[in-house]
Amino acid sequence: MSEITTFESRQGVVSCTPQQLYHFLNDIRNFERFVPVDRFTDIRMEKDTCNFSVPMMGRVNIMIAGRKEYSEVIYRGNAMAVDDFALAVSFNDTGGASSEVKLTVNARINPFLKMAAAEPVKNLLETLIGEMEKFSGWDDITEGS
Repeated sequence: MSEITTFESRQGVVSCTPQQLYHFLNDIRNFERFVPVDRFTDIRMEKDTCNFSVPMMGRVNIMIAGRKEYSEVIYRGNAMAVDDFALAVSFNDTGGASSEVKLTVNARINPFLKMAAAEPVKNLLETLIGEMEKFSGWDDITEGS
């Protein structure tokens, strides 16, 4: 039987307020800026959903599943043998024009798949946090388009 496994990123700091980050994350199309295009193919993005292909994983489907105003946006999805996973982007105000942000993935996976997935998931989370920390276009959002 599969257990819920949690993977967490390090705590990052981004150069925007929680309000800016919340509005940015509420449109999945904005997340494309943090996705390494050389690793994904056949990307299809809409405001609340996206899907793409990843070598060795196949098709990945993601949708916005929950929101806590100015503190969290939750995405749900499925891929490979994992029928359900969640990516929570949690953030809070640090004062001024920056926010702390953390990424958490919860997935129901069997122990064998957990061993195989642990390092790639950790690397993906680190890449996303790093790209978010470097990013400066938080007001340049797709939302409403």
